[in-house]
Amino acid sequence: SLAFYLGSKLGLTLQQLLWVAIALYLAHVLKINFGGWGMLYLFRRHAVYFALGAVVGSNRISSWLSNIKRSLLIPWGLFLLLTVASLTKIQAAEYIAAVPPIALIGTAAVICLAFAFEKFQLGLWLKNWGRLTLQIYLAHTIASAVFRTVLQKIGIDDPMIHLILGTMVGIYVPIGLYRCCQQLGFKYLFTLPTTARVVRNN
Repeated sequence: SLAFYLGSKLGLTLQQLLWVAIALYLAHVLKINFGGWGMLYLFRRHAVYFALGAVVGSNRISSWLSNIKRSLLIPWGLFLLLTVASLTKIQAAEYIAAVPPIALIGTAAVICLAFAFEKFQLGLWLKNWGRLTLQIYLAHTIASAVFRTVLQKIGIDDPMIHLILGTMVGIYVPIGLYRCCQQLGFKYLFTLPTTARVVRNN
């Protein structure tokens, strides 16, 4: 995020940032030495997906996707998901050059299904999760860990119960915490106050 922010400040367009990210991934494929800092290797491997997300999320492409008939979105989404499952079954991802195409097919499948959900007015709960991603990310580990410990203390060790209920707790406890903070007027548990507000309060 910081790298793309700096790139935009330097005047690079989304398309140019995408080409930079593709070049970085090629450096990953060719195993070019970037020194001893492991973060650089993670960045060059994953930046291409970040860049593609930014390009697909631009207004022009989003408008084009919104105009696709919803009767086509679900079949295409399911077909692409099955394609990813088939490629995973044959372990195609073991070849480094095959990873981006497989990832892109999976991404396209999710995008198709997301736009289908939007057109059918489905998945409003999922949209709510997306809007509160930060809150869920920051608080889910504490919530799910406490819940898992409680289940173990009372003798519940079934993996499916831990998986399903633990996931729900990890999602909805942070959302509930956020809602409580909003009701109490304490808005800064997950968000820093703006500079203007800080100056005014001082």
